[in-house]
Amino acid sequence: MYEKNLDRYRTTSTLGLSPFEVMARLMESASLCMGNVARAIENNDIKKRSDESEKALMMLAGLMDYLNDDT
Repeated sequence: MYEKNLDRYRTTSTLGLSPFEVMARLMESASLCMGNVARAIENNDIKKRSDESEKALMMLAGLMDYLNDDT
């Protein structure tokens, strides 16, 4: 439940941000996920490593889409 509320907060808190702030948030989120991946590798937690890697890739894909947007 906490994660769901946190995701909802993150979604609504990005409204009204400048393009730079959106990019910074995406990069920060990807960095946090990669830190979680590193800890999961140290703990030999394959599921968490996979989940966090997927999240990081989603953040990076979002960043690439945002940077490639011609509008």
